[in-house]
Amino acid sequence: LVATVSFDTTTNGGSGTIADVETTVGAIINVSTGTGITAPEGKVFAGWDTSSSATTPDIVGTYKVTGTITLYAIYVDE
Repeated sequence: LVATVSFDTTTNGGSGTIADVETTVGAIINVSTGTGITAPEGKVFAGWDTSSSATTPDIVGTYKVTGTITLYAIYVDE
């Protein structure tokens, strides 16, 4: 099964573009550690989450793909 992982850097006030990753379900992918992402003023990039309203990230470093999904950049106070 093929799945696409998309990265949303803007919903929570940041900017930047991270290319989608097309892979297979069950694959473990490396996720951006902040390269190419600009956090909102007074914040720093902390990681990714499946929920745009998360306040702390659940995904840092790698992610096991379970299906097509959007991961949201999570920013925390500096």
